[in-house]
Amino acid sequence: MKANGYPFAPLLRLFDSEEIQVSLTDPYLLGLGGRTEKSLRGLEQSLRDQALGLLKRLSAARDRLTGTGVEPEQIAVMARLLR
Repeated sequence: MKANGYPFAPLLRLFDSEEIQVSLTDPYLLGLGGRTEKSLRGLEQSLRDQALGLLKRLSAARDRLTGTGVEPEQIAVMARLLR
C-alpha cells in the first residue's frame, strides 16, 4: 500500500515547502496543457522515480550522519545558517 503523497510529501517537508508556490500561470504548468495523457503519465513516473532516488540518497546521508553522533536537529540548524 502506498503512503498518501509519497514520495512528494516527504520531499516538500524536507525542503521547507513554504518557499514553493504554485501558480496557475507558471510556464511549466502551462506547458503541460497540450500533452497527451500517456505523456503526462510518463512524466509523472519520471518525477516519481527521481523523487524516490533523492529520498533514498537523503535517507542514506541521514543514516551516515546518525553514526557520527550529530543530532538531526543540529544539522537542520546548520543548513539554515548556511543559506
